[in-house]
Amino acid sequence: MRAEGLGDAAVESFARQYERLRDGETGTLAESEIDPVADLPDAEELTEPASAELLDQAVVIKLNGGLGTSMCMTKAKSFLEVKDGRSFLDLIA
Repeated sequence: MRAEGLGDAAVESFARQYERLRDGETGTLAESEIDPVADLPDAEELTEPASAELLDQAVVIKLNGGLGTSMCMTKAKSFLEVKDGRSFLDLIA
């Protein structure tokens, strides 16, 4: 990782996560451990806009599964048209 120019923070983070995996953590939550959201505020009730500075700190990790062969699909589910000719992949991007 260092040979590829990744910094110490990335190497240390990888090492920590590897140790957790080695110690038996799966990173999976059982459905019984998840509680539904009881109430969300209406977007129109939000008075203070989110700071644009926070966008520089935001991270989205998207893991896609298989090709959907169990659904008789012949291409990745990300390419399904969602609306107006746009696919899930278009919307994610």
